[in-house]
Parts: sequence; structure tokens; C-alpha cells
Amino acid sequence: AGRPAATCEGVGPKRAARCPVYGVTRRGFGASAHPASGYDDQRLAADVLAVIDGMQLDRPVLAGHSAAGNELTTVASQQPHVTGGLIYLDGVFDPTDMPSDDAQTRALFDRMPAWVKGGEQPAASESRTFDGYRAFQQRTMGYAFPESELRQLFATNADGSRGPYLASPDASRQMGERQVRRDYTRIHAPIVALFAGEPPPHPPTDPAER
Repeated sequence: AGRPAATCEGVGPKRAARCPVYGVTRRGFGASAHPASGYDDQRLAADVLAVIDGMQLDRPVLAGHSAAGNELTTVASQQPHVTGGLIYLDGVFDPTDMPSDDAQTRALFDRMPAWVKGGEQPAASESRTFDGYRAFQQRTMGYAFPESELRQLFATNADGSRGPYLASPDASRQMGERQVRRDYTRIHAPIVALFAGEPPPHPPTDPAER
């Protein structure tokens, strides 16, 4: 529900050869401010608009992954003159279709394997260092976050080891609770929507998990 812009460091430089690329980290995460409130779609979209205005960007193409689709949709539907296009990366869905308090949604989630739910915890040796934590991610998910991203997600202790999680504790919860149904009918900018499933390290056999 919230990741620093460093998560896209493998993509941004490739695009920068053709056009300027700017990464925006949502409030409550990474190096951005961590206020106690302001995690509804309207406020988050206003943050994006503030960046566009502050940097004097002329109709930029906005790209966002997963929950960032909320901001993209809100910006483009309410301020259609601001953006020249949208790129949704697994971000075209309506979160109100599967509310977290829905019994069927919770039942399905409870049947998901540990690697999906994030239930498995790293061993002590994996938890101490950033390299160890990346090894844990690779082992359980089949991929690892860039180290630069982890260093924005977690504090760095004086000895260089991985410290506590830095994100605002209520940011993700507030974002989930304040979701509203998306309206794509007012968007007139060109859209590219990309979808990709992450192959699990152990393919599920249960039909519900699939």
C-alpha cells in the first residue's frame, strides 16, 4: 500500500534516456513526511498535483503501481488538463469490490499461502542485515527489493544493521479504510494498463489460492 520511489530504480534510469523521470514517494513512507492524517485519495492526489506544480511539469505522464492507481485516477478525472497520459502497473482495480471487512474476502485471504500473506518471518541471521533480509525475500518470494528501497523502509542502526520499520503505523490502514469507488469515465488522457502475476516459489494447488 506504500513503497518509496526507490522501488522503481531498475526502471527509471532506462526511461530517463528518452525523457526526464521523477520518483514520488507517498506521504507516510520513505523519506517523505509522516503526518498522522491525510491518507484519503483526495489528499494523496493533491500531493501529486503539488509535485507537478512545484516542479512546473508540463502534462507529465503519470505511472503508478497497485494502490497508486488511486492517485492516478483521482488526478486524471478531476484535473484532466494536468496529465498527458497514465500508466497503471497492476493498478486498475476497484478496491471497494473486495473490502477487507468482507467475510468472503477475509476467508479467501486466510487460505492464502504464507508467502502471499507475509506471515513467514525472517530468521535472526536474515533479519540483522540488509543483505540478509534481501536473501530472505528472495527465498520466500522469488525476488528481493532493491537495497536502496529497504534503506528507506527501515532505519539503519549505528553498526550498519537493519533497524525498525519506518513507515507511519496508520498510513496503510487509513489508506485502506478510506478507499472510494473509482470513476474512470471522466479520464480522457491516453492509458496504458499493464498486468503481471508474480510467480510464487511454490505454485499453489488449492483452486481458491490460484
